[in-house]
Amino acid sequence: MTEKLLVLRAWADTSTSGFYSALHPTGCPTLIPIPETKPLRTQRPPCFTNPECVLSPCTARRLADYMPRRYVLHNDPRLDHGFYTGYYAPRGRIPRMIGGGDVVLFAAGLAKEQALGEKQWRSLAVLAAKGLAGIYLVGGILVERVINVSDLGWSRALATYPRLAFSPHYWRRGDAPVALTGKGFWVLPPLPLSGGSLREASAEARKLLGSSVAESFARSRFRRTRLLSMGFARFVETLESLGYRIAKPRGYPCTTRCLQRQG
Repeated sequence: MTEKLLVLRAWADTSTSGFYSALHPTGCPTLIPIPETKPLRTQRPPCFTNPECVLSPCTARRLADYMPRRYVLHNDPRLDHGFYTGYYAPRGRIPRMIGGGDVVLFAAGLAKEQALGEKQWRSLAVLAAKGLAGIYLVGGILVERVINVSDLGWSRALATYPRLAFSPHYWRRGDAPVALTGKGFWVLPPLPLSGGSLREASAEARKLLGSSVAESFARSRFRRTRLLSMGFARFVETLESLGYRIAKPRGYPCTTRCLQRQG
């Protein structure tokens, strides 16, 4: 069976929030989740949904320092916990043919830390034209198992993969997504997919994904999911030939005070 590689864009810049993830001088990205838009099953959401409680894995600053503190976080994908929860196409962006052994790569709009003034956050295109922002490949998941919650129910899904308790879809009322679970990884430093504009593919993107796929992805401003035939070993080999590497992803810890309050 041909191994497949799925590329999709995630995190805050894909929603209406208007905020971008931060690219720090160290090359570490603070990936800002989208805001939750659905009703939750509890009146006391867990600490990892509160931007006042969650710390950046790069700077140990609260995520509320990078985004509006009023938001409830929809933090998905979780590369540190090895899952992405969503829905099969056409409702969502997961093709039904994705399975164990395939790779899911995630792109994000990143703005260099020095560009993160509040008014500047409103135009990623303007920052990109100045060389201060762009679309980057930040990480992925080597899929080991696909868990369909609508078939199993949450109890059996959690018994199969307990870390799904961190999925925002678990905390939604009456939600039953598909979970891609496996080994998460970061790409370090983040690999630029966009060139001088958000509709231009970088040289790195052309070499990694192939010119046709990279140009097609760029024409959609990297918003339309792309699927290609490529295995994990070939992906890593090509990535390393370009001077990048995969690494164990860092987590999103909650502050001690929030953990104590939750307990």
